[in-house]
Amino acid sequence: MADGPIPDHPPGKPVLITLAAGTRLCRVHEAGLAPTAFGAMLAPADGPGGRFDATEADPYPYLYAADDESTAIDEALLRDHPAAAIEAWMLPRAAVRNRCLSWLETTRPLRLVALRSEPELAAVGQDEWLVTASARASDRTRAWGHAIRRFSPRARGFAWPSRRHPQSCTLYIFFGDRTGDGAFRQVETGVALRPGSNRLDRADGELLLRRILQELRVVLGPETG
Repeated sequence: MADGPIPDHPPGKPVLITLAAGTRLCRVHEAGLAPTAFGAMLAPADGPGGRFDATEADPYPYLYAADDESTAIDEALLRDHPAAAIEAWMLPRAAVRNRCLSWLETTRPLRLVALRSEPELAAVGQDEWLVTASARASDRTRAWGHAIRRFSPRARGFAWPSRRHPQSCTLYIFFGDRTGDGAFRQVETGVALRPGSNRLDRADGELLLRRILQELRVVLGPETG
């Protein structure tokens, strides 16, 4: 199915799940954005950006998160990296500049559209293309995301599977216009990052990033300039 005309109505009933209060999530975010804050940057209608970013056609604050650090980093930084790559792949250092990794905890139950399986995707008129497409298709995955928001006006966000570990790890987007304030709080975790050292482009944060990238057969590019 992949990309195609977006229907006015879903072919089935979107599947809603509830993410429990107290669920721990990991996110990659800009250093100037508080760990629990929703981003407000609008992506261009036909240019680069996140899988389900807001645009002028549907402007909403949003927050991406994942079950673990590796999944969060993969979606935020490595969408153009083939999951089954044999040779090592280089991540430009500019891609991680001023990026942070933080852990959050949900403070209340949140209803989400599930996009984790073929039946769940088919209910909104899609297939696995929507949740595995590379960054080059972001303009179309965003357009589909906006349609799914219309299909499910009570949903606080979406949940979809990790490309690398689809059976065990999940990605999320939360919509600030539906989730409201106070839905998340920052938490400490067992990862080896001291308070204030969660920048991925320096010190402990970079060491953690390099370890995760090594597991994914990715190397961090050299400093330039």
